[in-house]
Amino acid sequence: MSAFFTTLRVLFGLTFLAAAVSKAAYPVEFAAIVANYQLLPEALVNPVALLLPWVEIACGAALVAGVWTRGAALVLCTLLVVFLAALGVSVMRGLDVQCGCFTVAPQAGASMRADMIRDGVILAVGLLVLGRAIWEERRRRASLRFWNVFTRPPASAFGEPAVQNGVLVVGDAPQADPRPAEPAPVFAAPEAAPALALEMPDAPEQEEGQGQPEAPAQPEPGADPQPVAVAQPAPATQPAASAENDEDDEAARKF
Repeated sequence: MSAFFTTLRVLFGLTFLAAAVSKAAYPVEFAAIVANYQLLPEALVNPVALLLPWVEIACGAALVAGVWTRGAALVLCTLLVVFLAALGVSVMRGLDVQCGCFTVAPQAGASMRADMIRDGVILAVGLLVLGRAIWEERRRRASLRFWNVFTRPPASAFGEPAVQNGVLVVGDAPQADPRPAEPAPVFAAPEAAPALALEMPDAPEQEEGQGQPEAPAQPEPGADPQPVAVAQPAPATQPAASAENDEDDEAARKF
């Protein structure tokens, strides 16, 4: 089965190599064929006519050599879909143009429907080659994953090393972390505000015996009680105006 798909891959690549030789050798004639399809603007006709043959040559050579098989088969299958779409549009529009698939010689004429059938067969072969290339790529990756499971070092058989809470853990056995531990941040306590001392003025000291009322003398037992002198309030001084009024009154009495 592998030889069968290898044969299909080589034939698919040789087909595009043969188709690109005439296009690369006669770019002017191929540009005229591309313009006859009336699908591209005039500014893109010459770039497409120059680049397309070399893309076919590169992809066909990769398929024959067996390198970049998936990418080359994908590009060529895409080109075949574009060719079939261009032929189908030309048939629907009633155009009878030369395909230009394998030769650019003006005398080579064929039915466009026959060209579509031929390109369809080539596309089917290309899809088989592309599917085989994708399957082989997936199988190769699966084999690599399967092989890596048994060739993995014993130290990492239970998992990749990880750092948990500053400890290097490999599998289930914790080991010391070789990296230096980062010091924990130290937050300084805020300084207490200085206490405000309020100084109260000292009360004036009183001399002994001053500012205290004297206690009244107690009478001796059996002695006659002494009369207590009561201080009379001093008469209030009258203002100078009242004194002048008295002098006037006395002067009036004399007269």
